[in-house]
Amino acid sequence: LFSKLYEDREEEEEDENEPTPEDKNNGEASTTPKPPIYTEDYHLNGKPNNIVKLYKELKKRILDLDKNIDVKPVKSYIAYKISNNNFVDIVVKKSKLKLYLNLPKGYLKDHKKITSDVSNKGHWGNGDYLIQLNENTDLDYIISLIKQSYEYNKNKKLKNKYVDFSKI
Repeated sequence: LFSKLYEDREEEEEDENEPTPEDKNNGEASTTPKPPIYTEDYHLNGKPNNIVKLYKELKKRILDLDKNIDVKPVKSYIAYKISNNNFVDIVVKKSKLKLYLNLPKGYLKDHKKITSDVSNKGHWGNGDYLIQLNENTDLDYIISLIKQSYEYNKNKKLKNKYVDFSKI
């Protein structure tokens, strides 16, 4: 009788340790860890208040461009997307925001010449133009540059890929 009880108990313990159906992969327990979920807070945690405030103001102004803009934080940056295309990627640093505009070299009209050409440099984010933004930067002008990237990427999938930037 004791051995029968002991065997039943061992079987119960084995059942408790079996993977759940969600954990099974072809009948075996999945050993692949789930990828982390990145958030805006992940990028803003530990940053000075002035940078967090600057980011939030910039975010508000970008989202005012179109109700269909998606914000997609990934490991290295925060992507702003339209029509499933990143049009600006933001890397949050301790003293500034780095904005990468997803436009090919030669497409941006920057008469103040505040962008840098990063077309031949490795960097986080998409695009050939970098803007380094701090609280002293003219946000209205920055939005005008972001809008050019937004328009280009919004219309990217249309048959006529020409965007008349003179009307922006």
